[in-house]
Amino acid sequence: TSLRSSLAAKETDIRALNEQLESRKKQIADSEQEMKQLSVVRDDLKSKITSLTESSRNELKDKTQQIRSMQEELLDLTRQNKSRASQISEQSKLLSLKSE
Repeated sequence: TSLRSSLAAKETDIRALNEQLESRKKQIADSEQEMKQLSVVRDDLKSKITSLTESSRNELKDKTQQIRSMQEELLDLTRQNKSRASQISEQSKLLSLKSE
């Protein structure tokens, strides 16, 4: 009888251990699934960051080019103004000479 009791106790222990094992297996499977989901989220974020970085880089290039174009235009206008100022100065001198 004590052998049967011991055997029954051992079977109960084995069932409890098997339940624990199944629970741990489920926890591991859940953790693996969560890791896969996090990996997908991570990859998505990396992709978005790369896209935003590329977009920002392109926008910066465009703005830089616009600034260069404006600087060139400003230089041209400055040259034109200097040339006009010289012409006006020359015309003023000629008018002064003619009026004398």
